[in-house]
Amino acid sequence: MRFHKDAGYGAIGVQGTPFRGTGKIFIVGDSSTVNLSMLQELWTIDQDGVSRFFTTIDAAVGACTADAGDIIFVMPGHTETMAAAQTILADIAGISIIGIGRGSLRPNLNYTSENGTLAVTARDITIKNLRFTTDAANVTTAIDIGAAKDCTIEDCEWFEDTANENFLACIRTNATANSADGLTVKGCRVIISDVDGQNFIKFRNNEDRITVKDCFISMGANDDDGVIEVPAGNALTNVDITWNRVKRLQTRTVGTSAYRGLFISANTTTNSGIVAYNIIHHATDTAETLISLTGAGMFENYGTAMVTTSGFLRPQADA
Repeated sequence: MRFHKDAGYGAIGVQGTPFRGTGKIFIVGDSSTVNLSMLQELWTIDQDGVSRFFTTIDAAVGACTADAGDIIFVMPGHTETMAAAQTILADIAGISIIGIGRGSLRPNLNYTSENGTLAVTARDITIKNLRFTTDAANVTTAIDIGAAKDCTIEDCEWFEDTANENFLACIRTNATANSADGLTVKGCRVIISDVDGQNFIKFRNNEDRITVKDCFISMGANDDDGVIEVPAGNALTNVDITWNRVKRLQTRTVGTSAYRGLFISANTTTNSGIVAYNIIHHATDTAETLISLTGAGMFENYGTAMVTTSGFLRPQADA
């Protein structure tokens, strides 16, 4: 049977996608992908001798060209096992990895080892609409961002399969200062109840131009870590951290050990930017610091330990 580019998934290449300049489209699917034969026929070897259909994301990345605006579409229901460091290595600048499907049909990266990673090592990469799950305890991080400025992570989800299977950090940056400048995380969802889970985003040095927007984050009560964690002595500058919804029923109070802020935890005075319109459900209204990002402007951030009444405005003194 013959298919044409206007049929089914072939239409991805001719409509519904913004102008891509010189970029190519690549398709990733596995043996369980619906309409697999159609995809393989539509997305075959192109006139440049480059395959357009792959069974793994990493293989598709390897076919991309830097700075061309190449797009990798990952098919609904596609699953990959993340068993080693850099199982997926996003090392080609300017590419986008976009999952197709909603709910349980989102492409799923399942971590079976604490060392598994999707590693981002090139600039201007977008990762969108993927699901991250774990079958292992204390996975170091799902997405490890190296020297990779202006990375965008959008509409992704993190879940634990069962108790004692968790990510320590969903996203982690490099230990080198400013390697992840321009990081944007938006529209993401995190539901990890295991108390060993530490951070949604773990920064490891100074970073600039950080955006975290419109995310829903529900994490277990790990008293030692902030949802967004910045190491002692380091700062985030020119931040736009807005419109996030956070649930973390911490009970620890400020001044205990190294604990700083529940939602954002930093201890320098050289931060800058705007933190606004975030709502935080926590465990106690007694001396608990929610946002610790001194130097940034704070506007209309709400918090409460109650479940039946509205949250109250947290003052600038919380920062």
